[in-house]
Amino acid sequence: MNGELCFFVAECMEFHHYGAYYEDLTLNEAVRIYKEMDGSVLNAGKGIGFTLYEPDSIFHKGEWELVNDNVINLECLEREPFKSREALILELVKQVCKLIPEIKFEEGSKYQKTDFVQVFLPAKEMAKRIDRLQQEVDADAYLSQIGEVLDNREKIQRELLTEGKQPYVEWLVSLQQMKYLGENVLKTAAALKEQLETAEMSWEQGQIPLVKICMSETFEVGKIYTLGEAQEIFKREDEEIFQKRIPGEDYLYEKNRYKIYFRESGRTMCLEGYQDFGDGYGGLLENLRSCVENHMIGQQCLTEQKEQGYQPVYEKNILTEKILPYLQFHMDLYQLEQEMKELKNEDRPVTEVTKAVMRNYVKETLRYIESCRNILNEEKGTKHFPEPPYLENTELKKSNRERQR
Repeated sequence: MNGELCFFVAECMEFHHYGAYYEDLTLNEAVRIYKEMDGSVLNAGKGIGFTLYEPDSIFHKGEWELVNDNVINLECLEREPFKSREALILELVKQVCKLIPEIKFEEGSKYQKTDFVQVFLPAKEMAKRIDRLQQEVDADAYLSQIGEVLDNREKIQRELLTEGKQPYVEWLVSLQQMKYLGENVLKTAAALKEQLETAEMSWEQGQIPLVKICMSETFEVGKIYTLGEAQEIFKREDEEIFQKRIPGEDYLYEKNRYKIYFRESGRTMCLEGYQDFGDGYGGLLENLRSCVENHMIGQQCLTEQKEQGYQPVYEKNILTEKILPYLQFHMDLYQLEQEMKELKNEDRPVTEVTKAVMRNYVKETLRYIESCRNILNEEKGTKHFPEPPYLENTELKKSNRERQR
């Protein structure tokens, strides 16, 4: 572009000099002033605009709106000099979306916010809202078919995080035909549908990796487990079928394909694997490690969530050097968490001092587990983990050793 691009901020976007007016700004300066400005004084609303000074152009100089009362204005694309410079305006809009996350777009506009920025919404909050709507739509069916609220919300949350939004979108669409539900329900359904279609679901801090069954001769397809749950039941299933082998005869096995969804170094990723129950490899991680070493070389099984969906990850040795150790650490934390639950529920005669020590140890260990999970999922580069709590009480140590035997 041959020309000088500058920005201005006006308290009144209908008459720019009626009220506070700042000009010759960079975009960052304009956004800062815009955010600080009280836009409630004048009816026309505050905004951001820009000027393009081109001495050699027939247009020479023009003044154009970009933001008006927290809404992107794209009218400049309808005429020159920007009709033929759409890429320039779209880049400005993209920068504004990053600087003003709450910015809106006019309904029916050629471009919408999702064209410029990836929107994330908490899966946990979305699950809660969907659950509430399910109850409101048909309370009797909810009680008879679903029952437990917290279990249902956990199920919905897991499905939203593992590419399972579509069934909920279809359900919300179906509600639009049920006018008898009332205006409030229909508005809620429409808003949820739009958010599910346009936003990605964000994970909770310290969220445990999730394992989704894609194809199985044993489990329900679409069933979702935590990594720890999957490790235990996969190991048990493999052992049961392995024990049914008869020497000299063809051995039994049952196929299972799965996807592991997880957060590592601030990236949402998905690792696809498979396990033949009965081969004797053991749990999910042991089998996955064998697959990586013997079968997955040269195959693309790891993807990362990006704006266009899950895309292949081509980082060299990432599976063996980063992902497998990451999953193993999560598995170790899960096992430690199970030990703490057992210790917390242990019922035997001990002194009050020992009970106090035990409670404190469990509390500190659970805090350690939470901290480690947050670091595993979000911290980039070299990860720095806290020291695990130390069990000082001799009587408690003895009890802990007995439980581990």
